[in-house]
Amino acid sequence: LQATKLGKPTDYLDAFHDMESAVKYIKSQYAKAKIVIWGSSYSASLVIKLAGDNPTLINGVLAFSPGEYFDRSKTYIKDSAKNVKCPVFITSASKEEKAWEEIFHALPSKYKHSFLPKTHGNHGSRALWEEFHDSKDYWQAVSEFLHQYIGEKDNNNTNMQVESKAIIDKETPEPNWPHPRSGEWIQQRRQMVQLIRDYYGLKDEKVLKAMENVPRHWFTPGKKVSLAYADSPLPIGYDQTISQPFIVAYMTSQLKLDKNKKVLEIGTGSGYQAAILTEFT
Repeated sequence: LQATKLGKPTDYLDAFHDMESAVKYIKSQYAKAKIVIWGSSYSASLVIKLAGDNPTLINGVLAFSPGEYFDRSKTYIKDSAKNVKCPVFITSASKEEKAWEEIFHALPSKYKHSFLPKTHGNHGSRALWEEFHDSKDYWQAVSEFLHQYIGEKDNNNTNMQVESKAIIDKETPEPNWPHPRSGEWIQQRRQMVQLIRDYYGLKDEKVLKAMENVPRHWFTPGKKVSLAYADSPLPIGYDQTISQPFIVAYMTSQLKLDKNKKVLEIGTGSGYQAAILTEFT
């Protein structure tokens, strides 16, 4: 909205400058921290370009369904990929391999990995949605990559950066909303958390408490507020979807966060995942 008011372009490629600025800022504040960037669809291409254009800043890349999506040149992303120095993981639906094959081969890193499901699979990060029967195969491939290259090997290393969809910082002035721990829709929030705990078996109490504290309905359009706490992904328009509550909880638990770790999410999205993450700062 701010960019529109200032008369600045708001095409997909224009998000790159925001991503790059965010990474440079985080690196200036946490010089020893690991920074991992994760993109889906067009942003999957942008995270590869970001890592190639800033090879000293990035420690890892996960790209779901990247491709040469931008009207610059046929090798716009491939040209940046040649300069990537960090571990890279690329995946997509099976039929999309041709879209990123040349980009993958251009990566010089010996730590590059790709994954294609034996099924048709799905486009972008939605491949991880639990509603798809092959999502567990994607999750296994992602987890193995993260544990092998991004997992902390030193107990003295207390910082992990994960980038994905939106920036929310505790130092940013908070909107004039009711406090998350007010009684607003508290019963629905508790029922959602109970389902995650009892049905899905997630036992991370810090994550469950964060899920209870953040009102999910704040991040849903008015017409869909009644569906905010349903056990399913929730499309919110503009090709954006708030992930199923369990998926948000599971992804958060995999970060193994505590108050000493710092997390960055960048790009576009509902902001719900970022709001959950602020509960750990």
